[in-house]
Order: sequence, then C-alpha cells, then structure tokens
Amino acid sequence: ALFDHIVDRETFILIPQHFLTNQAVTRVFTEILLQFLVGRMKDLSTGSRQETTTMLNLFKIAFSAVSTIPENESVLRPHIRSVVGSCLRHAMQEKRPVHYYMLLKTLFRAVSSGGKFELLMKEFISLLKSLLDSLTKLLS
Repeated sequence: ALFDHIVDRETFILIPQHFLTNQAVTRVFTEILLQFLVGRMKDLSTGSRQETTTMLNLFKIAFSAVSTIPENESVLRPHIRSVVGSCLRHAMQEKRPVHYYMLLKTLFRAVSSGGKFELLMKEFISLLKSLLDSLTKLLS
C-alpha cells in the first residue's frame, strides 16, 4: 500500500502532496486520505516511530490542503469532530499521549490560519468546551 511505501521511503510523501495540490483530484483524494487516517488513529500510539511520523505528516498535509485549495474546507469539516474525539479518547487511555496532542495542535493551526475558514472554526469552537474539559481531566 502507498502508506507502507511512504513509511519506508520518506520521499514518497510527495505522491499524496501532489494529489492534494492537484485541483482535479484534491477533493476526492483529501476525503480518501482523511478517512484512512481517521480509521488508523489508534496507530499514533501503537505504531512504529516511522508510522507515527508518517501519519502526523499526512494529517498535516491534508489539513494544509485546505489553505492551498479552499474548496477542501467542506471535505475537512465532517472529520473535525471525529479527529478531536479520537484524539481525546486515545489521549485519556495512553500513557504517552503526546502524538494526539501534536495532532490537535496541527488541526487547530490549520483551522485557525488567518481566520479565513469560518465553517471549520465554527465546528472546532463547538468542540472547544469538551476539549478543554477533557484536557483539564487529564491534568488533574
């Protein structure tokens, strides 16, 4: 699979980057990539270091595809709730949840970049209370 090749050879990440910036296929590829990554969220804590790094990088380029091609905002929006929820759920269960926090940080930066993605911000803001409550529980 492409993911395994990217894990083995970092330069292969150029393939999904190309699809994410290609106007003709970006919406479809962004949706496929996000479904794949959200389905493998548990791997952020159980996968190898290379797999974890690859997943975080793929999430980052998928999120940044929104700023490159604003039409991807509607593709990312339905995934925000599941990404945040999965991050919180897994972070509460793991001894070292740092990768989930890194993913939340990456998502927040992408959503809040320049304030131009109103729909994404509304979706994220609606989750903010539960996000802060969960983080507070983890700290206490």
